[in-house]
Amino acid sequence: MRSFYNQLNQSLSDIYSSSEIRIFGNLILNKITGLPLVKILAERDLTLSPDQIEEVNQIIARLKKYEPIHYILGEMEFYGLKFKVNPDVLIPRPETEELVEWVSHDLKFTVSDAEAKNVSVLDIGTGCGCIPIALKKHHPEIFIAAMDISEEALAVAKENGAKHQTEVDFFQDDILNPKDNNTIWDVIVSNPPYIPLAEKADIDKQVKDYEPYVALFTPTEKPLMYYESIVSYALSHLMPNGKIYFETHKSFARDVAVLLRHKGFKEVIIRTDISGNERMVRAVLEC
Repeated sequence: MRSFYNQLNQSLSDIYSSSEIRIFGNLILNKITGLPLVKILAERDLTLSPDQIEEVNQIIARLKKYEPIHYILGEMEFYGLKFKVNPDVLIPRPETEELVEWVSHDLKFTVSDAEAKNVSVLDIGTGCGCIPIALKKHHPEIFIAAMDISEEALAVAKENGAKHQTEVDFFQDDILNPKDNNTIWDVIVSNPPYIPLAEKADIDKQVKDYEPYVALFTPTEKPLMYYESIVSYALSHLMPNGKIYFETHKSFARDVAVLLRHKGFKEVIIRTDISGNERMVRAVLEC
C-alpha cells in the first residue's frame, strides 16, 4: 500500500495537498477493492491486480485534469449514505449535512409519531436528492417531496431514491417561475445557488470547470434571487407556523435573515457551520 500512496503523491503533489491526496487514495481503494477503509488500512500487504492498477492510472490521469474525485468514482457519501453523483448534479458538501441534521433534529423533537404521517417536507433544488433521501431514511412516516429544474438531476435523484428504498416524490419545476398548485407544506428546506458570478474566478477549478453552473451561480447584482423566490413561494405554500430552512453563502446569511423578517417570518435564527461560518438560517412563518 505504501507504493500506491507514493505513486499518488508523485503524480498529484503539484496540484493537490498531501491531505487531499490521502483522502483520494482512501476513496480509490475503497471503490476498486470494495473493502471498507478500516480493513484497507489494516491490510499492509494488500496488492492490486493489473486491471486495478490500470484503473488507478486512469483515475490519476483524470485527477490531473482537476476532475472531482467524486465524479470520477461516481459516488459520494452523505449523512452515512452513498449517493450517485455525476456532472448533472452538485457534489454534496459537509455543510449540507449540518443543515439536514438541523432539520432532522427539529422533526424528531417537535413531531410525535402520531403526527408524523400528517407532516410534509419540500426540498427545493434537490440535485442528487441527498437532502430528502437522508431525511426520509430517518423519518420514514413523513411525506417528503423534492423539486428541481433539471430533468437530468431528477433522474439521478430518483435513482438514488430507489437505491436507498425511500419514497420521495421527485418532480420538475422552476422556483423562479413555479407552476400553480395548492400544496401546503409544514417544512421547506433549500440549498439554492448562491455564489455571485463575480466570485467565479476565485472558485477552485474542480468546481467551476465541472459542477453544474445552474446549481452554483447567481447574478452578481442579484445574489439573493433564489432566496427571494423561495420565500415568496413559502408565503403561499407554507403552513402557519411552518418552518423554512436555508443553506447560504457565508457572506449572505444575515441578508437572508433580514429578507425573512421583512416578509413576516418570526423566530429567525442564524447558525454557524463547523468552521464557524454563518451558513444556515431557519425561520417560522407568522400565523
